[in-house]
Amino acid sequence: MAQIANREKIERILERIAYQVAENCCHRKKIIFVGIQESGFVLAQEIVRYLGPLLKIETDVISLEIDKKNPQTSEIKLSKTLETKDTAIILVDDVINSGKTLFYALKPFFDLKIDALHTLILVERKYKRFPIMADYVGISLNTTLLEKIEVIVKNKKLVGIELV
Repeated sequence: MAQIANREKIERILERIAYQVAENCCHRKKIIFVGIQESGFVLAQEIVRYLGPLLKIETDVISLEIDKKNPQTSEIKLSKTLETKDTAIILVDDVINSGKTLFYALKPFFDLKIDALHTLILVERKYKRFPIMADYVGISLNTTLLEKIEVIVKNKKLVGIELV
């Protein structure tokens, strides 16, 4: 295992992403972060903590439950109903590998009238099989197909990123 980022580096990444979100969403009345369980939800909560002092806009964090191994047949559940008027929705996940999970996680938004939908990823791997681009990226990595990226969460905080 090789460490890519420790908590200190993750904090700098989260702060930078929060500034980017603040700049791009400052004209909205509300921002809803939809975190893909588990690590994506924790990431969304952490971004909101950094965003609070920067932007006086209502924020909410909800979770999206999807089977990452079989997203195409998975039932996708949002933890609550979305209010979408003058709201930016930001879909959040920890790592984008092939793009498959994020691609299928978009399903609940198809029938909603939304003003803006963005994607936020902590670690973006350069190769993808699905046409998914992240609007906000913490780290971009070139990896082999055999390597795995692991985001470590302890006590509802992101504490490390490792290459396995």
